[in-house]
Amino acid sequence: INAVNDQPFAVGPGAGSALEFDGNGTYVHVDSDDSLDFGKNFTVEAWVHPTGNGNGSSATGGMIISKQNSFRLARFEDSSVRWAVRQENDPVLEWHNTGFLAPLDQWTHITMTLDSIDREVKLYGNGVLVSTSTFNFPMFFTDQPLRIGDDVVKPHNFEGYIDEVRLWNTT
Repeated sequence: INAVNDQPFAVGPGAGSALEFDGNGTYVHVDSDDSLDFGKNFTVEAWVHPTGNGNGSSATGGMIISKQNSFRLARFEDSSVRWAVRQENDPVLEWHNTGFLAPLDQWTHITMTLDSIDREVKLYGNGVLVSTSTFNFPMFFTDQPLRIGDDVVKPHNFEGYIDEVRLWNTT
């Protein structure tokens, strides 16, 4: 993992090893690697503690995690947690509102599972299934980098703390 651009840092007592993102360009950049080619199914999970709305284009607030041109998971300015996947035959990433809220100044555990065979995305908030959605076309996987706390192309800066980010090649 290469932290770049105003490197986020681990904060002091009470927050363990959480990374602090200032909402103005801090992020963790992970170069493309074969281990990030998930195949047909994957799970992304993280603890988030937003302290502000972030700095995003189109009122998107802050990106929790993004794999450029594949998937995104974000907390929008209205506190809603949303996801987007890039589908084959569709160059546009469409945001899907899960209806789940990650409030300011509170730790929230978020898990997103994607099953590209059944074309289904599930979102869990604090261990409870809160949303199940489907998408029409197979997901498009890329060899692009992964970022925590921001997007690769457009500014979607997360503001607050992100901890215990995990990626699994299963649902």
